[in-house]
Amino acid sequence: MVVAVLRLGLTAQVASAGVIIMTTGAAPVVSAWLAFGACLFSVAYLVYLVRAQRFLRSWVLADVLIGLLALVVTSRLDPPSTLVGDWLHWAPAYNVQIPVFVAGWSRSVRWTAVFGCVLGGVYLAVTVAGRPDMLATVLIQALSYPVFGSAAAVFMSYTQRVAAEADANRLAAVRAATALELSNYRFHVHNATGLLARLGSADVRPEELPVLRRQAAAEANRLRHEFLIGKPAIVALPEDKPVRLSEVVWNATSGFGSLPLELALTLGQVATVTPRQALALRAALVSLLHNVQFHARASTVTIHADARDGRWELIVRDDGAGFDPDPERFGFGLREQVIHALQANGMSVRIDSSPGGGTCAEITGQDLSATLASS
Repeated sequence: MVVAVLRLGLTAQVASAGVIIMTTGAAPVVSAWLAFGACLFSVAYLVYLVRAQRFLRSWVLADVLIGLLALVVTSRLDPPSTLVGDWLHWAPAYNVQIPVFVAGWSRSVRWTAVFGCVLGGVYLAVTVAGRPDMLATVLIQALSYPVFGSAAAVFMSYTQRVAAEADANRLAAVRAATALELSNYRFHVHNATGLLARLGSADVRPEELPVLRRQAAAEANRLRHEFLIGKPAIVALPEDKPVRLSEVVWNATSGFGSLPLELALTLGQVATVTPRQALALRAALVSLLHNVQFHARASTVTIHADARDGRWELIVRDDGAGFDPDPERFGFGLREQVIHALQANGMSVRIDSSPGGGTCAEITGQDLSATLASS
């Protein structure tokens, strides 16, 4: 678009030169008609560029041939006094922009320099023939053809590379946004799908059904609020109000009446966390308890809290079936809802398990109450 605007300005200047030639007779009328012809070609060229948004070799070659023809003819017909530094001899100025369009087509410094040297060489030969006294000036001006064209080729190559990188970054951003949206969707529906699978299982014990139904109803209510209504089912906690660790545990375990839960929270009941940490910790505990509920077949599930030296510790232990503790084999719940979510909120977690040996999840974090007391 920039080169098109420059070419449009040049076309207006060449047309003005043709009008002056026609009205004053300062140069042969053939020079004026050539100027008008070159202007018509330039307008057609620009219309094509705007519509096609690309350079075509046939147009570029036609541009070069018209420029060379204009240089040869006008240099032989125009008065020698106008050959250097006079707009009545319009052909040299017209040809200066041609290497720029060659650069747009070829994207090659080498090919642009070749075409620039051809145009500069012809300009040098035909102009010096009429003004041998201006050899130094004409030589310097002849160098502007390959130099100007090569600079344009370098610039266009750079802009093309920047555009390609921008396209690649845009594509990467789209892919990242898609992955994030998918991860967010999986995060929200993971527990719900687990509940549905458990409800549909043939080995569900009758005493489990009331709890599972309550949990399924709670999950359905949460999903309906967050995805259909657009409002979170869990009311956000005030950002400036610390939350007790014991309160988070009680809130997370309230829907798991069918599990053989034992809570030992006395040693950590005064520890506090930030509201954001409380939400992440609650979701992680719910995910851990769902894993126990769906897979562990445990006879005892213990949640123990402790706080000392400015940090708190929460241990969730069961004596169930256990599993291979290789992190590469962790499911979405453990990997995303527990480990990644807790780490993203400044907490650490360690999962220890073995087939037939139960599972232990150890979660630790900074005690906010100890931090506030020391400050």
